[in-house]
Amino acid sequence: MLGNFLFKIIAFALSAIAGFASIILPKRKLRVTEKKCVFVTGCDSGLGLTIAHKCYELGFFVIAGCLSLESDGAKNLIELDGNKRMIVTEIDIRNNDSIEKARNVVNDLVVRNELIFTALVNNAGVMSFGEFEWQTFNLIENQIQVNLLGTMKLTKVFLPMCRKYNARVVIVTSHCSLQSLPGLAPYGASKAGLRFFIDSLRVEMKKYYVDVVNFIPGSFVLQSNIMSRQRQDALEMKQQFTEEQLEFYNDYFNDYNNYLLQIEQYRKPGLIKDVAMTKMFESALLDVNPHAVYVNQNWRYAIYHFLCGISPAFIRDWLIQRFVQMPSYKPTAKTQK
Repeated sequence: MLGNFLFKIIAFALSAIAGFASIILPKRKLRVTEKKCVFVTGCDSGLGLTIAHKCYELGFFVIAGCLSLESDGAKNLIELDGNKRMIVTEIDIRNNDSIEKARNVVNDLVVRNELIFTALVNNAGVMSFGEFEWQTFNLIENQIQVNLLGTMKLTKVFLPMCRKYNARVVIVTSHCSLQSLPGLAPYGASKAGLRFFIDSLRVEMKKYYVDVVNFIPGSFVLQSNIMSRQRQDALEMKQQFTEEQLEFYNDYFNDYNNYLLQIEQYRKPGLIKDVAMTKMFESALLDVNPHAVYVNQNWRYAIYHFLCGISPAFIRDWLIQRFVQMPSYKPTAKTQK
């Protein structure tokens, strides 16, 4: 027992020293040239569009994966460069053939232009807000298909290229991978699944000189289109309600979604204006010896995660409800027991 205790003390001390050293010592960065290539998914809007622009700004040859070449984000990226150092290709990570086709496009570009494949950035993601009982099988499956399975399948197909070029794999997750929130059960499950997928893959690929990084970019719902389908999603939820559910949830469901409609809207794709986030992504992409996880968070998120990490469940549940601040459920005479 004493030996086990001493081992924990030594391990903690070494971790503290390593953590302190990583803060005070300058990080060496990978050298960027236009012959180094990155492939980024989910570039139709929001974070993916911002990351594609950032990689281009850093000097990379960028291949941007978009769900549709007709999307505003795809058109923005095509106009940016005229196919010199920014190539836009279509990819739907729910579709195996689309993944294979995108891999072939990337490989052909790398070979034809004598590029060095430097990083795969898995960013594509979707989110549907609503209590779990409300969400349809279609909404649940789509979030798991895109956020978890699609990312895993895309990564699998690209791993031989990553091994060949010692390329880095950067996978975008979410604060919900650390602590999920009510209304985001399928989304949180998909992102938590990614978190543990990354932990396994990081250890597996290290011996092949392939770094695997978890990038948590923070919250910027008001600057992205991740909730642009919330109105349609809410309608889909309500249409599959039974008569009992319609009666039970009636006012609460309406209040809940009316609150979300203040956030939900399609936004003309623009760059996310978060200097700390883009700087942290740059570190995740370029640090010679990268951290396992890069977390972009403000003081509110930092305190919230700290308190959740040390609190018993009943206090943590209270903190989560205070943090989310969604409309509260008020029992009616019919539903009250």
